[in-house]
Amino acid sequence: MLNTATHALNVAKDMLNVAIDVRNTAMNVVNTAIDVVNVAKYILNEKMDVLCQSMNIFNETMDILSRLIHVLSHSMNILS
Repeated sequence: MLNTATHALNVAKDMLNVAIDVRNTAMNVVNTAIDVVNVAKYILNEKMDVLCQSMNIFNETMDILSRLIHVLSHSMNILS
């Protein structure tokens, strides 16, 4: 009877250790997922910075083109 109780206790202890291992593995998966999300956020922020810089360059280019058209228009008026 004592051997059976000891065996049952050892089995329960082993099951608890397995449950702890499963929990630790699950926590590792969650932490890895958080790391992946953080890297994705970093990449997205970098892409947004590049997009904003591109938009600024586009706006500056459009401003320069607008001024050029204005100068060309005045030049055409002077020539005619």
